[in-house]
Amino acid sequence: MKNIDSFPSHISFAQNIFIAPRYLLEKKRKQEDMEKTVQNVCPKCGEGAMNVYYEDDSDVRLGAWCESCDLKGFFVGKELFEVGRV
Repeated sequence: MKNIDSFPSHISFAQNIFIAPRYLLEKKRKQEDMEKTVQNVCPKCGEGAMNVYYEDDSDVRLGAWCESCDLKGFFVGKELFEVGRV
């Protein structure tokens, strides 16, 4: 897991987070358009309480949320980036 400060400098943050994938911006996107796995091990607290969200009918991971420590993050490829308060 990485924090946003370690986001690769050669990749535009806005391009990868806010433009692609475009479906993350669609306000009317329904939760049914995503799938999730539960009880994944959280890289922050080590508990098996992390939900990982996937694009519907795909292996593309979109984001994650830990029910134990409240970690929230998004994926760029296989890397999980923690989202903090703005």
